[in-house]
Amino acid sequence: MACIKDLESYSNENLKTLQKELENIDFKARVYAKEPSTAVCGFIYDLNHKEKKLTQIIDNINKQNKPKKSELQVLTYLKKAYFNKLYENKIISTTAFSNFMTNLLSKNSANQNKGLKKYFQKLFNKQYVALRNQDKRIKASKLTKALCEKYPQLQVEKAVRYAVLCSKFELKQEDFEDFENIIKLLIQSPQETKEIEFI
Repeated sequence: MACIKDLESYSNENLKTLQKELENIDFKARVYAKEPSTAVCGFIYDLNHKEKKLTQIIDNINKQNKPKKSELQVLTYLKKAYFNKLYENKIISTTAFSNFMTNLLSKNSANQNKGLKKYFQKLFNKQYVALRNQDKRIKASKLTKALCEKYPQLQVEKAVRYAVLCSKFELKQEDFEDFENIIKLLIQSPQETKEIEFI
């Protein structure tokens, strides 16, 4: 089911498709087309209240917008590479990735391999830039810094960066509270198990 979060990763092409589709339907905000703020609020209202015509449009765009298998492979590779970067200070290499993927998928002519390498380099760079920008935002976050100050003896920043980059947590207060609870459990001294008392 469509929600506001679906729109975060939309490309310009997706947004143009959405605009074109919205012009063909009567959603509540249409009456206020001259008032942009009211139109936006009307759009969000319809989206939050699961206006059928609107959610159908977004769901259809999302189906077409699913990442290709090759993009998923890049993301999987990058997550592993980022762990190695954070844990062992290793360099993330476009060349190493494109060579790995080309060898994995093709044992044909050199020309075809050359084309595949270029394709994977382009794909890698696109995903890596997005991931690197996200990583910068995580490091700069006040929530990350506050948690690091609380636990200076631990590699909190690296752990938070990895958790958010792997989509296990988001840069939200409640997620950081959960993350801190995990830290508390990890650093807690082993205790004798106590029998639960039923009142």
